[in-house]
Amino acid sequence: MAAASKVVLVSAQALSMQLKELEDQVGAPLFIRKGKGLELTEMGHFIFDYAQDIFKLGQELQDVLSDKAIGIRKPKIEIGCEDSIPKFILENLIEFFFLQEAKVIVREAPLEHLLLMQENFELDLVLTHSRPKNYYDETRAKRIFRENLILVGSPEMKKRFNSKKTEVIPLIHNISRPLSSHLLEKYSAIEKKRLQVIAEIEDHQTEIDLARKGHGVAITQPSTVKRYLAEKKLVKLQELEITDEVWLLIGIRKNVNRLAYHALNEFVVK
Repeated sequence: MAAASKVVLVSAQALSMQLKELEDQVGAPLFIRKGKGLELTEMGHFIFDYAQDIFKLGQELQDVLSDKAIGIRKPKIEIGCEDSIPKFILENLIEFFFLQEAKVIVREAPLEHLLLMQENFELDLVLTHSRPKNYYDETRAKRIFRENLILVGSPEMKKRFNSKKTEVIPLIHNISRPLSSHLLEKYSAIEKKRLQVIAEIEDHQTEIDLARKGHGVAITQPSTVKRYLAEKKLVKLQELEITDEVWLLIGIRKNVNRLAYHALNEFVVK
């Protein structure tokens, strides 16, 4: 209680009295004492969920009023994008909103962080490789891109890859892209070659640069390495039976941004 009182800037005694008043209004205890601390009861958790929504709506209202106060006339769209989404898709989406004369704000982060931002009402749209389980409503999610992934490596790595004597191939693995052990086992059984992960990288460009320098092979989207393939800095070693998708999701808002619905209905990857 003492620690909590410092956060909300009231005395522990005043905070205790306020909690007691709240419990009287609810008609049920919200906390149980455990040791020197307090834990939420079932009713406490129920009330807490509603409180979180109230605070999120309050923050969203503050954002809206702040925009009005400083005279923002342009419509604004806030986009969350997974780090490994092909950059040309993000650029296409930004240019789409430029045509609507909108101000565009982009946040690039891992999916877990983007979903947390979603819960805090901070995003209007999300670009992700997979559709979360709670997005089965077609009015909130749309697949905008799909292609088979390929295995790429340097020209020198191609010779090693094609050699019948080589059984183990080093793999630079992008951990932001799902890659199950089942798929690796399936690949090994068919090709008689085992992909051995020698590095786990979050940044896609670093993954590609390491593969380009001959340290290992990489699994990637053909569209992402199109330039390197044309320049012969990378070569396609094999097309994989692994499909990569990009989904456009409408963010969780009390009042959904009209531009988000417009993108869901009209946006097409060029």
